[in-house]
Amino acid sequence: MIIQAPFNKNIKTYSRLSVAISLALTFYSVLISYNFSSIFFLPSLASLVLSLICIIVGANEFYRLLTFPIYNSLIQGLLVKSTSSILFLSSVHGLFNLFSRLNIRDHSILFIPFVFISFFLAGASLGIFQKNPIIK
Repeated sequence: MIIQAPFNKNIKTYSRLSVAISLALTFYSVLISYNFSSIFFLPSLASLVLSLICIIVGANEFYRLLTFPIYNSLIQGLLVKSTSSILFLSSVHGLFNLFSRLNIRDHSILFIPFVFISFFLAGASLGIFQKNPIIK
């Protein structure tokens, strides 16, 4: 006999810890980019704001907010994928800057942890925008 648990309407498709780390690294990257007057500041800030909106309202509501009569699903998908990609790249940029500021002689020992943490950041940036199953 298999007993299925009832579905929770607030299913999260991401780890809250990895998303918090990703958002903190993205915020650090935004601050560094702003400090150096980089053009990378604007897309990073926009992806940070859109990610926070998606976390607060939920992925399904976020997709519903992006539905306008002039948009089609191709533009909506392109916007979400580019936001997720920019979030990942800016969090990796923040991680790289954080690792480069460490006071150690040989930075090559940080390569494996950098790759390992980057996989978690990629999962977090993709999981934020993952739609939840609709339960009726």
